[in-house]
Amino acid sequence: HLDAASIAHKRRIELGHPAETIVRCAEEEHCDLIVLAEPKPGAVREWLMRNAGIAVASAASVLVHFAGVPVVIAK
Repeated sequence: HLDAASIAHKRRIELGHPAETIVRCAEEEHCDLIVLAEPKPGAVREWLMRNAGIAVASAASVLVHFAGVPVVIAK
């Protein structure tokens, strides 16, 4: 989709904690914006939220707090 819209981008594969890795890569690439999709919560996360009242932070929610650039989260 990015190619079709003529939006500059670079594919990169990294290993590590998702939020920390995304922030590090964004800094290394001098990104102006981070865009990512937040998937539906898995069965365990959904059960914890519904039955135990426990919210587990997703990579997207952590990024919002630690990224040095704006973060857009698509659902």
